[in-house]
Amino acid sequence: MRTTHAPRRFARPEILAALSIVLSLSAATGCGGARTRDLKSVASRDMSCPERQLRIKKHGNARDIIGCGQNARYVLEGGAWHREGAQPTSAQTPAPAGVTPIAQPGTQALVAPAAATGPVTVNGRPMVEPELTKAAEYFGRRPAAGDWWYDSKSGLFGGVGHGTQGVLRAGFPVAPLQRTASYGASGVLVNGREITRVERDYLISIFRGDAQHPEKYEGSYELDAQGNLTQGGRLLGNVAQAAKASQGTGGTWHSKNGAMGGSSPGCSWVYIPNSTTQTSTSVMSGCE
Repeated sequence: MRTTHAPRRFARPEILAALSIVLSLSAATGCGGARTRDLKSVASRDMSCPERQLRIKKHGNARDIIGCGQNARYVLEGGAWHREGAQPTSAQTPAPAGVTPIAQPGTQALVAPAAATGPVTVNGRPMVEPELTKAAEYFGRRPAAGDWWYDSKSGLFGGVGHGTQGVLRAGFPVAPLQRTASYGASGVLVNGREITRVERDYLISIFRGDAQHPEKYEGSYELDAQGNLTQGGRLLGNVAQAAKASQGTGGTWHSKNGAMGGSSPGCSWVYIPNSTTQTSTSVMSGCE
């Protein structure tokens, strides 16, 4: 049965349209031609080991993953990689306050409606009172339990071991963002976090870069809450504007993975299906 989350309005319509497109790309990744990348991503999360340290050995229809002193075997079932001997679990990591859930491929819903109980860790440091109370006042709701990274400069956030999963209000004081927060292996750092290859490829795409040689873009970049991407103080472009331009100036658009969106003066929306989890997500910005 398909479950559709109700569209949620955000306070910053000038950048949410583009950011929601970024999220739609991340949610849809894994469909066709990316089996090895999917496997490394899953294994990196399960083994708490950066992708760059993992080696893959073929073993019949299975794959042995070696890295960080561990050896695990994975099999492809139902279009997703599963670790042999792992116990199935229905426990999911909830999304921080005020964020529309984004279902990731190969999971039963990486993020679920926010919950206020349980420990909250942000950028490797547990949050305690009165930090949680201040966060509730700042974001409008108490942070959800989980292990998160949060980029206070841009407002982007995600679960540890994952790329961007949503956007919150920027500027809340937390521990420094760690390079390894997303277990990225792209060589591209944004505000100190090494982003995933999915995020890197999307940025290259919307800025019309050289997709055949992504290594050209390795380095450190800065992203602010308005979507301005800079390097060494030099403005490279605006992510929000580039994403909007890549999809056209108006009307509706469709992607081969089933995602669709549209825009008109003052209103943008995106619909993100996920065939693996049989869920979908809708995000609206500036629409009455």
